[in-house]
Amino acid sequence: MSAPLLMRSAAAIGRSLQVRPQVLRQVRSLSRAASSPARLFVGASTVRFFSTSPMAHSKSTSPHVQEVADQVDFDRMVLDSQVPVLVDFYADWCGPCRVLGPALEKEVNAANGKIKLVKINVDNHSELSASYEISSIPTVIIFRQGKPIGQFQGAQPPAELRRIIQQTIGSN
Repeated sequence: MSAPLLMRSAAAIGRSLQVRPQVLRQVRSLSRAASSPARLFVGASTVRFFSTSPMAHSKSTSPHVQEVADQVDFDRMVLDSQVPVLVDFYADWCGPCRVLGPALEKEVNAANGKIKLVKINVDNHSELSASYEISSIPTVIIFRQGKPIGQFQGAQPPAELRRIIQQTIGSN
């Protein structure tokens, strides 16, 4: 959706839902800044704007970071793993996912193979997301010996990610 079309859509939504003027101004500002397609979600009391540019979670060259292609991949990479696994449920359009993904990769790579990261795009793998009851993203589930042992949601600071990884590795 082009920015002018999105601005017209935001204005129409604002008029039809009686959105507060300051919220509508913010949506218009975000619309102008969008150089890629975007999604505008309108709830009962919120308006959310998400860029849909596919810049999040680029392909990693690290052997400790893998992307799931299907259920067989998931079984092999996660359930049959000899080392603990962080499973990152994300979406390309999710802002916090874009923050968490690279930070997780950096911390996993620093662990030098004692833990690995497996990424699952919830837009492409809804059945896996549903089977683990993922209701918000980013969500990271920690697996050991094929069983989930913990999880967290949302972007975390690097120090917290290091603590989680060290705790997971240390209790191996």
